Amino acid sequence: MDVLSGEFDDEPEFDRVQRIRRVFEDCGVFSKAETLVERSRERAEALIEEVDDNRIRDLLRFFVETVLAEDTPPTAAEHLDPVEPTFVNLGAGPVTVVLQTN
Repeated sequence: MDVLSGEFDDEPEFDRVQRIRRVFEDCGVFSKAETLVERSRERAEALIEEVDDNRIRDLLRFFVETVLAEDTPPTAAEHLDPVEPTFVNLGAGPVTVVLQTN
């Protein structure tokens, strides 16, 4: 495999990553991984339904939704630039105030 031969070591990192990405895509690695994640999600959801305690079931659902989250495009809020907090002294100690810019 050319990618691992050292032949491309002087190539920029971005180009090497893109080359490896193409190899993974050609081998179907990403689609296979997505299939495995989907199967794991389905199995986890089935097991969660067997849990009697509602609070534990909700917690487990949260874990499944977080760890095995479906690949979705970012929300509008995720596209926003992070805002640096501003500290204001009100005499009782620092208070964090987040200023939103539009």
